[in-house]
Amino acid sequence: VPVERIPSQAFINCTELTSLTIPETVTYIGDSAFEGCKKLTTVTLPDNLSQLGRRAFSGTGCIRRGENAYYVDHWLVQVLEPKAWTAPICIEEGTVGVADHALHFPDLRELHQDIRFPSTLRYLSIDAGDPSRCRKNFFAENGKLRLDGSFLLTADGKTLVRYYSLLNVDKEGKPLPVCIIPDGVEHIGAGAFRGAEGVKYI
Repeated sequence: VPVERIPSQAFINCTELTSLTIPETVTYIGDSAFEGCKKLTTVTLPDNLSQLGRRAFSGTGCIRRGENAYYVDHWLVQVLEPKAWTAPICIEEGTVGVADHALHFPDLRELHQDIRFPSTLRYLSIDAGDPSRCRKNFFAENGKLRLDGSFLLTADGKTLVRYYSLLNVDKEGKPLPVCIIPDGVEHIGAGAFRGAEGVKYI
């Protein structure tokens, strides 16, 4: 039977694991799946992977530091703290996915720069980050995804990837109970309304 999911903590603290090639059938890797595998220095993630959990490879040797972020293979796993940044934050060309929690900062309200993703980006995990807490364009247009009001859509506008209730608020800053899906949307992605606080009608 083809393996499609690697559950959370599936291989946590497997200290003798040194290299890893994950089958192309795998689309999901859970939180802390390989956390603490200290000798793991080489990993090849499948092209079909669409969600990478939080801290999936934390404490391993396969995390690479780029200019503004940490990566595992072609996935962004954590953007560095933005305190000293004065220019737009450019994610590396060739990055295909953003892991859960990769874009969370304790002081995200102080981020004044755009985060610009490359044209190669295909997957944005459900809990990658919350643009409603950011003062600038959190999901800058990259040819694949675009932020349209309170909706994260694919570039063609046909798939609703995520709804951010905190970008659709009244004068007091409270999320509105009504959410009007943009014209042209044909598909709603899994988890698109996860955590949509205050929404009663769609």
